[in-house]
Amino acid sequence: MNNTTRLPLGRNSRSLRSALVPWVSLLLAPAWLACGSEASLPVENLGNTSDLRAEATQVTVATGLARLNGHWTGLTKKPYIEVAGEPANYQFPSGSRSITLDLSFDEDSFISGSIVFGAGSPPPPPQAGVAYPPGVDYGLGFSGTLPPVEGFSYALSELTGYVAPGDAANIAWLSYQIAAPFSGWCPLQPSLPAGDGAFNCLGGDGLGGWLTDDGYVCERSFQEENRQERVDCNLAALCSSPNPCVCTAAGCTQSNQADNLMLELDGDEVTLAPLGAGLGPLTLSRAANP
Repeated sequence: MNNTTRLPLGRNSRSLRSALVPWVSLLLAPAWLACGSEASLPVENLGNTSDLRAEATQVTVATGLARLNGHWTGLTKKPYIEVAGEPANYQFPSGSRSITLDLSFDEDSFISGSIVFGAGSPPPPPQAGVAYPPGVDYGLGFSGTLPPVEGFSYALSELTGYVAPGDAANIAWLSYQIAAPFSGWCPLQPSLPAGDGAFNCLGGDGLGGWLTDDGYVCERSFQEENRQERVDCNLAALCSSPNPCVCTAAGCTQSNQADNLMLELDGDEVTLAPLGAGLGPLTLSRAANP
């Protein structure tokens, strides 16, 4: 190994080779020398032992899935919506398009990880009867795919039973709970009869909505009473099965619906697919740890 920087060799400016001679001699000296006075040790000839340790240090190179370890960043696309023949950009409420991954593997298996969508602040505490997070427009997303909550750190877990296409040494399957941000929101909501023995956090026998010049308008219907009632469309979207709560006569809890992620390593880039809410596939690059 060539080293263009000369390392210090203690008090005497000697070559590394000359400094090694008295050091080796000291190691092989009779035991009675160790009991002698400090003056019997040629300290000035020992050199700097940190130099020797530095020469012996070896850099451990990650192998297998451990090559995925670290902090990864990428930008979202909307692959099913095209503008001029190219996937459209997808922005989270803050205007960010970023997705970040933090991963920890040993050589062959997953240890821990997280995924964060966007760059906004984590959502505030939830409230009963109020759509969550505040400011998110779900439109007429009844029974649709729940979009990721910006700023929330989703814990990742290993997904077993999948056969990776291509080179399995470069591919990992992970998953996260889509409704994880709503673990505190769902139990706060009322569990109301929704017809045919079902329950949700909105109630009524049916739900409908339409777009007007002033925005979306939504109504829930009560067939036995032959009446309709206006409701907040964002709350209606969250209370419509399967997003994101499961309600019974005993109350509402977070659903266990998961989204699966396939990570494929290619040099210093990772392809992430599929991704919930139609935000993938996309490419992430290795970044310095935050």
